Amino acid sequence: MPTLSYKEAAHRLRMTIRLLKWFESYAAKDDNRKLQFAGGLIDEKHLVSFEANLRAAWSSRRVPSGIKKELLLEAAGKCALCEEPCEHPEEAHIDRKDEELPHYCQHPHNLILLCASCHGRYDRGSKTLTNEVVRKRKDLLLSRLMEDVDRDIALAKVAEHAISEVHRVLAIGSGRPDPTSNKYWTALTGSLFASSGSTPTEMLATPSSSELPEKLQQAGELLVDTMPLTSGTLRASAERLGSATTFIPPTEADTWDYIEAEPVAGQCLRCEQQTPLEGYTCLNCEHSGVDHHGEVPCFVDRDTSPPRVEFEDARGESYSLTCKKCESEDLEFEFQSLCDYCRHVSEKDE
Repeated sequence: MPTLSYKEAAHRLRMTIRLLKWFESYAAKDDNRKLQFAGGLIDEKHLVSFEANLRAAWSSRRVPSGIKKELLLEAAGKCALCEEPCEHPEEAHIDRKDEELPHYCQHPHNLILLCASCHGRYDRGSKTLTNEVVRKRKDLLLSRLMEDVDRDIALAKVAEHAISEVHRVLAIGSGRPDPTSNKYWTALTGSLFASSGSTPTEMLATPSSSELPEKLQQAGELLVDTMPLTSGTLRASAERLGSATTFIPPTEADTWDYIEAEPVAGQCLRCEQQTPLEGYTCLNCEHSGVDHHGEVPCFVDRDTSPPRVEFEDARGESYSLTCKKCESEDLEFEFQSLCDYCRHVSEKDE
């Protein structure tokens, strides 16, 4: 039966590499289905079935966090229709419930970020913002997003070859930078940070053999949000260089082990699903806590001691909550993925 690599699966579903990894780590719907990769490959039939399930009816309008991040990458800070900068974009359904569909569909290809004005016009049935117009705009955004996927895939291959060359030249010499290793290092960092316009200051100096793993790790951390596959390649290479005298480039499956689905506010410690707080009850596994309704984390200041965490209710009012056990006003104690400063988190979940 045909199998697909991560890269092939990303292009098949027309989704970013980050979202594909998120679907592997988390279940987007109530049925707890996830993408199932083994050894860096996925069965094509399973991939098609998974995608069809995403397009089938959803039980609620809630959009999972992984899909929200995909939409933000698409929108790039603007309303998808009027293209004006938008600080508070709204998730709009292209095929709307009770209009084009009899149910909610939170498939990422059926969602688009709009400003409140464009969203309102579309949902009210504007004669100019038709379903066809909005769908065409979404297709354009997807095309641009897939260009970024292609760029990340290509850059990961470039980085892999460049790292081999830098390591080879350093190994031939004394292990210390020389004109040849400088040339290769400059070419590597230039390609990694070309899209940002300049190479970060900490990446300018060519490392020695002993410094190379640390420098690659730092570069990977700098690219983790924009180029996840390239970032994974850098970090996997850094570990291999740190534990061996010869460099064997990581496989794609190895690289994906270094691409982590980031925990975000509202992740239930038991079922690992993203959920809004509703009476401190996880909507996915029904794990309940104390009674505070409709609050979601909106701000974390990690420079204070203890760190300050504020929460926003459905009306948009921000304030801090008080832990009823440790009496701290600076943290939310049910969801450790946001902050783990309250020591009774593990005791509570046990």
